[in-house]
Amino acid sequence: MQKRLILLSILLLISCKSSRQNSETPKISLGIINYDSGWIKEQGSYDSEYEPYHRARMGIWEEFYEKLKIKARGKYESDFFVQCCTGGTCDMNYSYKVGEWIYYHTNGQIKAKGKFRIRRKKIETSCEGGDYIKAGFVTNKWEFFDENGNQISPELDFIREIENSSYVIDWGN
Repeated sequence: MQKRLILLSILLLISCKSSRQNSETPKISLGIINYDSGWIKEQGSYDSEYEPYHRARMGIWEEFYEKLKIKARGKYESDFFVQCCTGGTCDMNYSYKVGEWIYYHTNGQIKAKGKFRIRRKKIETSCEGGDYIKAGFVTNKWEFFDENGNQISPELDFIREIENSSYVIDWGN
């Protein structure tokens, strides 16, 4: 009986091993997300190691208004958070915005630009207590502009929109 418990414990520990394997170069695939109308909404590259279950954005991504008018441009990096899975805990990847991002008005004028300050943000997961992820926050060094290119004070709703979109958990198709 004791041998069975030891064997069961070892099997549980093995099943809880992190899903991330150390690989020297990530597998890259092109990522295109479309509006229902068919126009491109976002495009960039994925670390496709975990497709089709979940994907991590990496490198430069562009977001568009319909009819391919640029909406935002910047860089993503990826990391992991803990999720509770059938065999125990497992690592789930997500992407977060880093460095300088530029947001545009529909007329092509710059709406906002700045570098994200990366901080920890608590999220809910299937595990009790959730987990913390890296997310980008707007600093007072960001610049905001009206549709004519004049510098303005930012609207709080727009700052929230930027910060709420600073990380992506993409479960694939």
